[in-house]
Amino acid sequence: MTAVLKKELKGYYTSLFTYVYYGLFFLMLGVLFVRDCLNSYNTGFGYYVLSSAFVVVLVIAPLYTMRLLAQEKKNRTDQLLFTAPVSKMSVIAGKFLAAAIVLFVPIVLSIGYPIYIAGCGEMSVRFLTGSYLAVSLVVLVLLAFGMFVSALTSNTVLAVIVTYAVYLIVILGRIIENFVPVEWIYQLFRRFSVYNIYYAMVSGIVRSGDVLYLLLLTILFFVLTWFVEEKQRLGNRRWIAGIGVSVIVFGIVTMIGMQTTKIFDLTAEQLLTFSDETKQLAADIKKETDIYYLGDRSRANATYQELMAQYHKLNSKIRVHYVNAQSDSEFRNKYLADVSDISETSMVVVCGEKYVYLDANRYITTLQTSQYSYKSTLEVENQLTSAICYVNSEESMKIYYLTGHGETQLATGFSNMLRMNDYQLEELDIVSKLNSVEATIPEDCKALLIEAPESDLSEDEITALEEYMDDGGKIFVSIDPLNEDLEHFDGFLKKYGFQLQQGVVIEGSPDNYVYDTAYYLQPKIESHAITKELEKDSLPVLTMTSKGIYKEGSANGYQCTDLLVTTAKAFSKVADFDDVTTKGTDDVGGPFSVASLSEKKDGGKMLLLTSNIFFQDEVDTESSGGNRRFFLSAINYLTGNEDSGIMIPGKTVGDQVALYPNETQTFVRIFTIVLMPVLLLLIGIVVVICYRKNVIVHMHRKNQKKDEQDETVES
Repeated sequence: MTAVLKKELKGYYTSLFTYVYYGLFFLMLGVLFVRDCLNSYNTGFGYYVLSSAFVVVLVIAPLYTMRLLAQEKKNRTDQLLFTAPVSKMSVIAGKFLAAAIVLFVPIVLSIGYPIYIAGCGEMSVRFLTGSYLAVSLVVLVLLAFGMFVSALTSNTVLAVIVTYAVYLIVILGRIIENFVPVEWIYQLFRRFSVYNIYYAMVSGIVRSGDVLYLLLLTILFFVLTWFVEEKQRLGNRRWIAGIGVSVIVFGIVTMIGMQTTKIFDLTAEQLLTFSDETKQLAADIKKETDIYYLGDRSRANATYQELMAQYHKLNSKIRVHYVNAQSDSEFRNKYLADVSDISETSMVVVCGEKYVYLDANRYITTLQTSQYSYKSTLEVENQLTSAICYVNSEESMKIYYLTGHGETQLATGFSNMLRMNDYQLEELDIVSKLNSVEATIPEDCKALLIEAPESDLSEDEITALEEYMDDGGKIFVSIDPLNEDLEHFDGFLKKYGFQLQQGVVIEGSPDNYVYDTAYYLQPKIESHAITKELEKDSLPVLTMTSKGIYKEGSANGYQCTDLLVTTAKAFSKVADFDDVTTKGTDDVGGPFSVASLSEKKDGGKMLLLTSNIFFQDEVDTESSGGNRRFFLSAINYLTGNEDSGIMIPGKTVGDQVALYPNETQTFVRIFTIVLMPVLLLLIGIVVVICYRKNVIVHMHRKNQKKDEQDETVES
């Protein structure tokens, strides 16, 4: 085998074609690397770059496999080769191994790119492993199949065409399978599709059964190749029996492997590994619950597919369906009538008459951690688990939100989060109630939201709120920091220990504000029951444009506790904060609280947040969901529902890094797109020229020696 291996490698590496292949591979790799890793905030090298560059391998591989055996037959050198003092299996193995080495060399060398990325920021080795494993296993399968086709014919063109045709069928199989009407056939088709397995692996989903299947498939084609070459010696009966036994053994071992498969979560930060909370909540589901994925099965995101499948494995009552919401008008009218922009890959969770729509745009949140660094968080598990629990819940706690004063509306993401945590939002107009028979806040009000009123409350309304607090009421208040015309309401807040500073808080510490804007605060989080989840998961909150709170310490028996605070470098800018961020003589120095809790033993509780922009979905996205987590924790604390709220942390995908737009990046572009491919091509030209020159010299010397021998014989 060694002799065959050396001979084949020599043939490959003295051919310019090999170096053209290497150059094309690194040209595409370089272009994709610059596009997806330098010019954007994306470090998914394995999934985006390597997988796309793999197309070059798919194109080139059949051109190598055709010469494995078909070329030998065409040139009538196969008989000479197989009559050499080596077994046919050794010959086949040597040829296969040589082709594999040639194809694998650029794949191995490409590891230099993620190493470079890792030196600039975060790179998930776990996620990268899945991509390289997928590429490696598929290359082996394709090589083995191509060699098998090459053994069947002496026509090299036919061998290439057949191999390309099968490749195309495998790739298009992802589309074809969507039209399979029978579910079990579809599942069988999907389970054994090489393309689907590859797609899952590069997404970080590695099943032991899939790895075994691809290895066995490689071995099967390898064995079938041997049987083709040994057909004449074995005879028809033994040949057919051998092939039959090989296929049967392959099928049995594969099915056993598939049944006992183990899933390895190679996604960054183990995105497919459920929290203990999800496992417990899903296991407790007693009613039939349906998860509808909005999109075709063939194009469904592999990560989301596996997540949904995991829910079904946890509890068979949780079922997964795929539906095209654009074409299915009945489904759309029933569950999506209120959704203006339906995103593909979104989901709808249904149980009985209750349902909830999960917007795909809310699955991933991104936080800018520095000027060139971003952190993404996947929150599908959190949202799905919350939705499943919500549609299965019997009763909901009522939370009222004040209206009638131009209050800020709670953003969709925040209201949906409350709803999925068994809170029912109800509108409350105190003015209308004061003019009716029922002039008090409803008894079933577990908490009252007052979100940045534009106009002041009346004295009667203030009285109603004070009576509510005296009876042990719970209020979450936010204010517009630019609104200075709320005399009654400010007086109400002061009764519970809150004294508002004039002006807008400017942060002097660059680590505690974002987007180079000193009043876009990322405040320090103080330890408290409300903030413990944020501290545990290292999640920030953003309070863009805030007013400082001066604490009275205690008032009327109420004690104040800081939750979100600035640094000592902060100050309250009285005027022109948008244009001038330096401290003036009239400005008040910090530190300040921008979120504070006032509570009284056996009495009411009030939480004050001095930013109305806090509740925008866009701002929450920038905080990686930290704002929503803080809000939900606060509501759970106020209602005494800390133990029942669903607080599943999002999974951090990792830091996304954009390299600085300087000379270094320019050099990287030139090196990856130009220098690397050209260098490989030049090496190939030099090697081929030197080899041919050596051949010519060798032939010349051989002929010269022969001439000398002939002269000797003549003399």
